[in-house]
Amino acid sequence: MKKYFLLVSVMMLLLGMLLTGCEQDKKGDQIVWKEYATEYYSLKYPAGWNIFNEDECASFSNVFFTPKEVAKTTEEILEVFFGVTFVIEKGPEFPEEDFYAEMLIKVEERERDPESKVISHGKTIIDGKPAYRIESQIIPDPAIESSFEAKLVEISLYNIYNIAELYFLAKTDQYDTNIGIANEMFKSFKW
Repeated sequence: MKKYFLLVSVMMLLLGMLLTGCEQDKKGDQIVWKEYATEYYSLKYPAGWNIFNEDECASFSNVFFTPKEVAKTTEEILEVFFGVTFVIEKGPEFPEEDFYAEMLIKVEERERDPESKVISHGKTIIDGKPAYRIESQIIPDPAIESSFEAKLVEISLYNIYNIAELYFLAKTDQYDTNIGIANEMFKSFKW
């Protein structure tokens, strides 16, 4: 009986280690990361992802990251992507209370939009600075042939004079596969 119990215990331990290893891959812990940096911020992204920036498909303040196997056309880029919009403000200091008030207005706008449903929202901290996270379900518009159901996570970061918008959008069927990677990218953002 002791041998049977020992054998079952060892098998359970091995199965647990195997499942934990699979979970780490799923969360992105085994991914090779690269760093993307500008004079204003940096963040890490998976080495196998494409970068589209001002030279390719966006304005100066935007950069997009997308898995290589997804990004072949502009329409495919929209299926799974992580983006950064950086707003450079050289004006007076922007009070933190005003930042949070603007975020609540943004949530109210999302809740009124018939093409999105706010799943969750709230304050968070990224790189030791105040941030606000909004997660939404994007509802396809039947009038637009190319629209699709997706999930969107937006994180607005505040740093006295500057605001950065980080966002991750994925078709619903690709969201769970990539949200762990997106969360690592969110956490890696540094001013």
